[in-house]
Amino acid sequence: MAQGWRGICSVELQVSFSSCVMIADFRHYRFIVSCILSASLVPLAFLVAPLAASSLTLVWDPNREDDLAGYKVYYGVQSRDYDVVIDVGNVTQYTATALEPGTLYYCALTAYDTSGNESDFSAEVSSIVEENPLPEPPPSPPLEVVKVTSPNGGETLISGTNQTIAWETYGAEDLIESVKLLFTKNDRRAWKEIAVLAGNPGSYGWTVPEIRKTKSRCRVMVILRDASGNIAGSDASDGRFTIQP
Repeated sequence: MAQGWRGICSVELQVSFSSCVMIADFRHYRFIVSCILSASLVPLAFLVAPLAASSLTLVWDPNREDDLAGYKVYYGVQSRDYDVVIDVGNVTQYTATALEPGTLYYCALTAYDTSGNESDFSAEVSSIVEENPLPEPPPSPPLEVVKVTSPNGGETLISGTNQTIAWETYGAEDLIESVKLLFTKNDRRAWKEIAVLAGNPGSYGWTVPEIRKTKSRCRVMVILRDASGNIAGSDASDGRFTIQP
């Protein structure tokens, strides 16, 4: 691409609600990024926004150069360490699908010309793919009522195997009507229900979820409720544990 190449871009945020689509320009959400190709500076506007469960949509304005051939989209779960690169061609929108709910994804963009020259990365943007809202945080009791003892941090579990979730209860055994167990792969984000148990058995035989990629930020949570449904106590794993495929 020629020296002095310039592109002026704007951005739109696309949000999908069931069958209708809204297009709006939210300037306070705008991310201005730049790509450097040859010695030229290419200003781009680049936004990432949730489109639906397990998806992210990226929208940018086109550059106007005659020798522009297309763009590449990079994304992953580590900043500036992208697992996926997609050559999207000469388009201005791309939707990444089959993403992990509750996970923070980092995204960047490059441009390339008809000679195959590729720009540096744009400024990085990020977004969390949400599936279910987080459960309401339980209130902290004045005294420790329950304590997760296993898995409590540092363990390495194998997906598909059986693991005992265990907890201890202090001074409230007769009050507990049910126990709810939760699990997250993302360190206190996107908690998912494992089971609701009658009474307070103190342990539960859990089948570790099947995964395709090692998860090292896992925790479990135990929530105790009384006969009226009130939270009597709660606790989560003190540290992260790992699940391997």
